[in-house]
Amino acid sequence: MNDVVIISAKSDLIGVEVECFKKQIVEVLAENPKKMILDLSNIAVIDSSGIGTLVAAKNSAANTNCEVVLKGVSDDIFKMFKIMRLTEHFVFEN
Repeated sequence: MNDVVIISAKSDLIGVEVECFKKQIVEVLAENPKKMILDLSNIAVIDSSGIGTLVAAKNSAANTNCEVVLKGVSDDIFKMFKIMRLTEHFVFEN
């Protein structure tokens, strides 16, 4: 078991592109890490399926006492999270 695991999104979290990222998250959570950092620094666009994946990851992680951190979130995406009041539910890191 790793204490901290980093998963880097390789492309925008839209449509079918989300599936690979989601699969990585499920595999990591099966290892019961204490902290999972989701590196979104390569993301310029995120749609509802991408947001749903992040929320599901946060909820699944909470069941195993795993902290989820969103790293490298662009200003535009952060503004969208703020409008949706998701900033209250995630930890953000530069």
